[in-house]
Amino acid sequence: MENERLQFSVCYGDPQLLAARGYGLVADLPFILDARPAYHRLGSRYLIDRGLGRWHPYTRGTRELEPPAPQTIHNYAHWLANFLEWADVRGVDIYTCSYHEHVSGQYKTEMVAGLWSNDGRSLGAATINPRLLQAGDFLTWLCDKGYREAFFEVPTELKRIQIGKATDSYGYRSKQISAREGMMPKGDGKKHRMQYPSHEAVGEWLERVEARFGYVYRLMCETVCLTAVRRAEVVGWRADTLPRDKSEWSSLIANPDTAYEHQTIKAAIIYGAKGKSYEGKGRDGNIVKLDHGDKIGPRGTIHVPLPLADNLYRYLTEPKLRPAALESLKQRLREKGLSRKAVLDQVADTLHLFLDPETGERIDDRQLYAAWTGVTLPAKGWSPHRGRDWWACSVLMREISYLKEPGLHLPMNTVKTAVMDVIELQIRPQLRHANSQTSMIYLHWAVDRITSGMAIQYERAYDERNPVAGNKSLE
Repeated sequence: MENERLQFSVCYGDPQLLAARGYGLVADLPFILDARPAYHRLGSRYLIDRGLGRWHPYTRGTRELEPPAPQTIHNYAHWLANFLEWADVRGVDIYTCSYHEHVSGQYKTEMVAGLWSNDGRSLGAATINPRLLQAGDFLTWLCDKGYREAFFEVPTELKRIQIGKATDSYGYRSKQISAREGMMPKGDGKKHRMQYPSHEAVGEWLERVEARFGYVYRLMCETVCLTAVRRAEVVGWRADTLPRDKSEWSSLIANPDTAYEHQTIKAAIIYGAKGKSYEGKGRDGNIVKLDHGDKIGPRGTIHVPLPLADNLYRYLTEPKLRPAALESLKQRLREKGLSRKAVLDQVADTLHLFLDPETGERIDDRQLYAAWTGVTLPAKGWSPHRGRDWWACSVLMREISYLKEPGLHLPMNTVKTAVMDVIELQIRPQLRHANSQTSMIYLHWAVDRITSGMAIQYERAYDERNPVAGNKSLE
């Protein structure tokens, strides 16, 4: 696929302008521009229905569901735009195409063969499957809404999967599920083979981020690596996520009897958190599910290393850092002709901790991702989500180093049990995984790194006991 064919794009409007014109309900949702370029009516309408929870492939519009997170609908838009562009370039009619022949057939085949990729390389399951899912959902939506006369169905097959774990009261159990046909196999678990960059490599990467994008972006990246918060959670971090008054910190320090560099302070995470959306009251008293653009998610408690907490406090208070960004915001608002009161009100309403030093506006997740990946990376596939994995692996490596001290000679079963305890008691609560099985992938990663190969020693031992036999040459 030549680059000049990449003509479909995902765009966003100005939320304030859209809200002022009566489109506030969809002001934050993406839309698709086609090759003309023009507003792609059906693709964008589908995103509205999905973004507002009005249509879902499981409910088919029979009832409304909770809207997906902003990043989720953003991903839906890009996956759908890719399929729509493919259909446009290949001359495939979205009103008559079929799942077997076109979606899981031609579209999937071209992605596997590299005929529909930027660099001509074969795409993997992690890229192909979400695109196939969105293509199928969109074509199903076309039927449900009456835009398509030809019947469309995504065929499914019954599969049996294993659930539970050995320590459950019922042990491992199996469950039968309905899965779409034509999906690419996900492989044997890439995460347990992931690269683990050294602390030195990560430190050098952070320095490169700071040199190119500035200290605030380095601090955001460092916060992800040292606390395992998600990208949406770090951009939603508020100025008062940690108490502004440091005298209140002492009651929140989890381990005050340890050395300073090992101490952690507990912080509540709610904005941008993954999981069910919760409701809160806005300043006008109305019930809201978003607060200053952030999803109100399930409340969780994490541990923040005290040295990092001190750096966050320094960023919050030092005149050259966040206060300087607020001054930039004031200046921009004055230049717009806002009154002094309006300027002060907007500055007082700036609740996010991390602000762009040039504009004073909050740094969003796309800006953070651009900074994270905008320099030479410490490892292949290094991303904010991989930063969460790196934190978990760092914790495991630290605990394993204690277990492998000279003279201990612990059996593998004991080490494995200790590693599982670390995962359940430290890693899972910090990552806030709803299912323990999600965290258990780190067990496989750890076992791979502590397993020792077995050498065949008996022949050598026999030869040492029998010098004559050991020196006898083969005839």
